Amino acid sequence: MLAIVVSLRLMPLAMTPLWPTRLALSTLLALASANAYAIMNGMDTHALEAAAQRYKKADDALRNAREKLQVEAVAALRSGVKQVEVGRITEWSREYLRRLRDEADKRDAEAEAQAELEALRQRVAELEADPDA
Repeated sequence: MLAIVVSLRLMPLAMTPLWPTRLALSTLLALASANAYAIMNGMDTHALEAAAQRYKKADDALRNAREKLQVEAVAALRSGVKQVEVGRITEWSREYLRRLRDEADKRDAEAEAQAELEALRQRVAELEADPDA
């Protein structure tokens, strides 16, 4: 469609003395019109959408791989692997590994406390249901 628009606009211009300048201006105007038309009428964005989907998929895969590596690093530290060795393999600093381990310890302690609290609630509910027990 662009070629048709350009050729229709160029025919009368070719007969004027300044046709090279007008030709360039006409071509620019035709391109601008085509771009404006594409923008106003919703240009084809399939390639953009596909690239965005690939990016999101890769970003999710990276996030999942990082989380799994963090879990494995903490498990290795807890099993007795030296922090230096875990740092060498993961290329993470000692400070980051310590923070990971401390956060995991805190989450585990909170989960354990939550489980104990739930067990106590169940026991209280059992005692309230059957006071003779």
